[in-house]
Amino acid sequence: DSYLRSVINFDFNTRISELLLEKSVKMDLQQFEEPENYDKLQRSLQEGVSSAYETFIGAVDSFRNGLQLVSVAGVLVAWNPVLALAVIASPAPVILATVRYGERVFSLEQERTQDRRRSYYYRYLCANDSSYKELRMFGLHNHVRSLFSTFVRRFKAQDEFLARRQA
Repeated sequence: DSYLRSVINFDFNTRISELLLEKSVKMDLQQFEEPENYDKLQRSLQEGVSSAYETFIGAVDSFRNGLQLVSVAGVLVAWNPVLALAVIASPAPVILATVRYGERVFSLEQERTQDRRRSYYYRYLCANDSSYKELRMFGLHNHVRSLFSTFVRRFKAQDEFLARRQA
């Protein structure tokens, strides 16, 4: 099962990445430089690949669990129809809460796309040998590191707030 999932994951991620790159090379320079298009492309490349596989696996697992639920409900209907109805309805609150949480996470990630890109840039500046030398020479390394830390702390606070609300 683990081997099969890793092979499917690799194939799935590779194909999604190829499709995204095909789409990106067809964009003209003006489209590529528009912040909204660039943000969508970056989100797709950074999160879309793994998210697509996780969504696929989640759908397969949900289908399997749904079949199990219907099987158990079928047995219960013969025994006690009211109990069968209760078993079928019991996952509804969890499903609704999960969907609502997913919407909040998606919205938050979409809102902070530009800030996340800035934080990646600051991290790159501090960790890349050529830019690091310039930052040190002009005494900007602590300032850039501080900018990165500000974004990371804000992301952490937002994620913790969402996690507390989910719990």
